[in-house]
Amino acid sequence: MRKDSITEVSTVAGSDVEIPCNTTWIEDEVSLVLWFRGDTGVPIYRVDARNVPLAKAIHTSNGDEAKRKRLYFDVNRQPPVLHIKPVLSSDAAEYRCRVDFRQSRTQNVIVLLNVTVPPKELLIMDVEGQKLEGVIGPFDEKSNVVLICEAEGGKPSPSVNWFRAGRLIDSTYTTGPHGLVRNELNLRNLNRSDFMSILTCRASNNNVTEPISSTVILDMNQSNNEKVVIGSE
Repeated sequence: MRKDSITEVSTVAGSDVEIPCNTTWIEDEVSLVLWFRGDTGVPIYRVDARNVPLAKAIHTSNGDEAKRKRLYFDVNRQPPVLHIKPVLSSDAAEYRCRVDFRQSRTQNVIVLLNVTVPPKELLIMDVEGQKLEGVIGPFDEKSNVVLICEAEGGKPSPSVNWFRAGRLIDSTYTTGPHGLVRNELNLRNLNRSDFMSILTCRASNNNVTEPISSTVILDMNQSNNEKVVIGSE
């Protein structure tokens, strides 16, 4: 098989994607279009124009009903494209578009489809594994606080970062078993400037979908010299 063209397409799971069959063809010369996935010899999609004009060709797809509904090859586009709607993580593969002509030599186009899966869950915890959300504390001045942010899922693994009032303050994260990504934020020697600080953890592995995030707000105890004694002068 001659590979006349190779390209790469990247998308995000849950979106729609168009895989181009970027060949040079004249509509009246096309007799058959076949789409293959991976190494299988069975086409996943077929456009048969051997006895009719391409505009009246018969479109058929293999697989169960749900899979067939997600595929459509648009021959009116330039270049023609195979629509997958919506894309699943399992759709990531190498695709081959084969075009047979009535007179010319068969052309093959190889397309590598990459599918990114966004992280599915984000959790802020304390060192004991208790979930934290909203206003947390109150904490004493000069105390140390550890906040753990953990993201689950995602392909590739996401980056997990801490922000304070929208400013990045910690981008050190580790990837553990079961695809969990963790960033531990160490707040040392708290002072009054930390009172009601807005701390947000964000996880992302692409620039298409919005990062998932979770936010906590630090509450603090008043120090003795800030307490007001009623009746004192």
